[in-house]
Amino acid sequence: MSSHDPAPDTESAHVVDSTPLQDRTLPAQAWPVAIWLALCGIVFAPTWLSLFGKWVELDQSYGHGFLVLALTLWLIIRALPVGPGRGLAALPLMTPALAFATAGAAALWTLAWLTGVEFVQQLLVPAIIYGGLVLILGAGALYRMSVPVGILYFAMPVWDYLNYPLQWLTTKASEFALWAINIEADIYGFFVKIPQGTFEVAGGCSGLRYLLVSLLLGILYAHLYLDKRQQIVKLILSAILVSLITNWVRVAAIIAIGYYTDMQSPLIQDHDNFGWYLYAGAMIPWFWYARRLESDPASATGAAASPDAVSTETETPVRRWLWIAVAAVILCIPAGTQLMHGMTAKANEFAPIVMPGELSTNAGGEPWTRIAFRFPDAPRAEMKGFTQKYEGSYVALESKQQMTIDIYLYSREEHRAELIQYNNSLFDGRLWRPLDTYAAELPGFQWLELEHRGSGERSAVLYSYVIGGSFYTGGVSAKIGQLESLFLKGRSDAALLYSSAPCAEADCAAARQTLLGLMQTQLSDIESAIFKAYSDSH
Repeated sequence: MSSHDPAPDTESAHVVDSTPLQDRTLPAQAWPVAIWLALCGIVFAPTWLSLFGKWVELDQSYGHGFLVLALTLWLIIRALPVGPGRGLAALPLMTPALAFATAGAAALWTLAWLTGVEFVQQLLVPAIIYGGLVLILGAGALYRMSVPVGILYFAMPVWDYLNYPLQWLTTKASEFALWAINIEADIYGFFVKIPQGTFEVAGGCSGLRYLLVSLLLGILYAHLYLDKRQQIVKLILSAILVSLITNWVRVAAIIAIGYYTDMQSPLIQDHDNFGWYLYAGAMIPWFWYARRLESDPASATGAAASPDAVSTETETPVRRWLWIAVAAVILCIPAGTQLMHGMTAKANEFAPIVMPGELSTNAGGEPWTRIAFRFPDAPRAEMKGFTQKYEGSYVALESKQQMTIDIYLYSREEHRAELIQYNNSLFDGRLWRPLDTYAAELPGFQWLELEHRGSGERSAVLYSYVIGGSFYTGGVSAKIGQLESLFLKGRSDAALLYSSAPCAEADCAAARQTLLGLMQTQLSDIESAIFKAYSDSH
């Protein structure tokens, strides 16, 4: 059995218990731990159900979630029994401070549940589980339970913030690789254009799934087999490097295959398995390297623990039962709130988004009149799970110009009903080909130029993510904006504002001017309509 209690006189953070596994019996500490974990499973059921929904989607970044959950339970039992704490864990106020922090986390979870912000709920559940385990087992669990519970975060969708930088790195690495093999390519944003077609380095191509699996394997291997911090850091950094390089090779190879096969290879459309084959091959030398670190004589010194480093189970004192009771009371915060809310909750009735029937793009310009049908060749976003939607088609009767305004509002976010999620897209890739994307003159807005794959007609799109009355251009900034809006403004509304206009042949200047003028004159009214629909729904 291993322990991660830091020895005060050695560099090692890992202690090995030589007791044969078959001679061990289930420690008495296992029963309060099992009860605590079961209560957390029941009380935080809404969060677990949302996570299960992500974990069953095996082709996305968190398909390893059930395996991580099983590993967490196994490592928790493996770390028992837990003895007295040393070092930081032995400080007199450590346990009361942790009780206060755990109660605060439970209160924040309750607020996030009431406002429907799943991201915050998922972020807090492992922290609450960890705090309760330390209260139940004693301060010695501060270190011993850090890795068993901490690896749960590798199954939580808190890593989506890395998607944007990983996409950027992958795009730059692909650009270098294509230059090295003499393939002509134009790079704009996350789009790679070769003579045969255009590739998008989308969120699913960022390599996040390989990074999470590599981090999980690296930390788990280090926890089980390595002792020296130097070896642990080397192993984890090498796992990160393998995951990044594998994804860069995968994306560059797919683009090169499209170039040499004139976009006819089936790998262009279905490349998930191709990536995992590459990753599995790359991990073979990594495991060899990990084994070398494990057998390094320099790391063997950490295996010899001082006699006082091996903890033995003792009778639970009265004071320990006090903290067990405190852990149980902490769960009453979210449990009681859910019970009361369930008794008083009414069916959700979401108010519609109301927009005026006539708009103007400037003070003295031609008015735009809403019509009853949608223009057949107008682009639209592919959004899932929104609570309210506004689709407006407008025409300038004198000049015959066309314009569309779409608003996708999420008054309450939950699993598969989130503004920023894997399944949402700014256009239907089967109908539209991306040509260019760049920042708009209006802060918080982004331009996107599209070309219809059938007719060849072009359209300009001006869009923004509207979070609590503020405007953002990207998924990462919008995610951060959701947290700021929730805690600083008390608002959980999130919407996509999406406007488009057809271009005159290859020139989109007039279309961009129209859309920009619309937003400059109507933006406050549009935001007010979004907020009214949100507030009337709560």
